Amino acid sequence: SRPEFMFEDIEKQFPKLLSNVSESVKMHLKSESLYEVQIQQQEKQIRAFKRDEHIELPKNLNYETLKFLSTEEREKLNLYKPSTLGQAIRIEGITPSSVLALHQICSKHKSIDIK
Repeated sequence: SRPEFMFEDIEKQFPKLLSNVSESVKMHLKSESLYEVQIQQQEKQIRAFKRDEHIELPKNLNYETLKFLSTEEREKLNLYKPSTLGQAIRIEGITPSSVLALHQICSKHKSIDIK
């Protein structure tokens, strides 16, 4: 989506071009142009998740010491004890931002031991 270029501008500049296009198709085109950037960002995030979902969480990770987790998230992670990021994100109540922070911990854990 380009904020300086709106779908309505196309209609004004080229009225004959869209004169035979149904309203439902016009609505679809408007939606596509409006949300294109967000859709691309989500697709990028999905690709990154698929690439990283197999990353293992440290076995000795103490969720109680991770202040970025909510109480509910700590309880659920302690209850289910996911072994990978993919398992963690699939637990109801675990937010994407918490999984991202866990990913960063996994990256750091490669070189240091988390207590």
